Amino acid sequence: MNDKTIIHIDAGRRPGGGQRQAARLISGLTRSGWRCLLLCPPESPFGDMKANTQLLNDAELQALPLTSSWDVRSAWRLKGLAATADLLHAHDARSHSIARIAQTLGLQIPLVVHRRVFFPIKNSLLRDWKYGHGVDAYIAVSEPVRGRLRAAGVDPDIVNVVPSCVDLERFSGYCPDPEGVHEELGISPDSRLVLNVGRLTSEKMQKTLIDAFGLMIPEYPNMVLVLAGDGPLRNELEDYALKCLGAGRCFILGQREDIPRLLRAADLFVLASSEEGMPMALFEAMAAGVPAVSTACGGVNPYAGDDVIAPLVPPGNAQALAEAMKALLKNPQADRIERARRMVHEKLSPENMVSGVLRVYEKVLSLPK
Repeated sequence: MNDKTIIHIDAGRRPGGGQRQAARLISGLTRSGWRCLLLCPPESPFGDMKANTQLLNDAELQALPLTSSWDVRSAWRLKGLAATADLLHAHDARSHSIARIAQTLGLQIPLVVHRRVFFPIKNSLLRDWKYGHGVDAYIAVSEPVRGRLRAAGVDPDIVNVVPSCVDLERFSGYCPDPEGVHEELGISPDSRLVLNVGRLTSEKMQKTLIDAFGLMIPEYPNMVLVLAGDGPLRNELEDYALKCLGAGRCFILGQREDIPRLLRAADLFVLASSEEGMPMALFEAMAAGVPAVSTACGGVNPYAGDDVIAPLVPPGNAQALAEAMKALLKNPQADRIERARRMVHEKLSPENMVSGVLRVYEKVLSLPK
């Protein structure tokens, strides 16, 4: 046990990967003896996590509006709540901005900022104020994300790479009724499923995946494509899939909370992205023992070498993606699938993530006041 208090702040309002990662981190910290107070909007998913899962059992939650990046009222309340804490950890971009405002109002505790997304940091008049000062350490989930921070002018000496984690119990353990997926989709029990999980956005390249799937149909007439996710391109992708593949070939399910069940029903998982900071959906599929095809898209490369996924496909190449999918369906290579599962357990466990973050905390807390 120790007497250190960490204030965590997360402005997310809908369930997402970032919120799940933050919850696993905070749960690990509290088990290690740290007192954690999580500040989040009233409608955030953390309340449900605390009530309905084993996460956040020993953490304290307190509502804070966090309505925008320039919510001065929330920043003022943050200043008061964090005044006696030992460290402030901001988990998203909005929280980062509000923490910086709290500093301008007089908050003087160390600040750690987590960066989980690969989006470029826009050049603006306020970028130097936000990224050039006030942060004692950044945590990037991968080297590509670290590169984004460096490109924005962040001092590389304060950027630490700590990979996100896979919920190994959820994705490696028992999953109820995967066979029911076929019935839910209204397809034949002998249909084979190709699964993609992710936001329906341009960088996820689902159009290329649809094109590649179309090239497979003559050889695999009983295959269906399942996209689990939502986003701005949903209507466009539904129209495109119907035009290219015909009816009953592609199912876009929207946001799902039963991804382990979908993975258990899948014959193949495919990541078609052009860029990824850290592709957690791919690593979850690997943990679940699902044969996986992936593009070479940044955050994949340190973990998905030839011994666990081969070959990595150039992004945007539908023909190469189709050939890789067909090759894996013909020969799933059980030994490679097992190496992939073992790699996730060894490198991307919750314990590894918590240990990595604690090393950052200890370094920050040892800095001269």
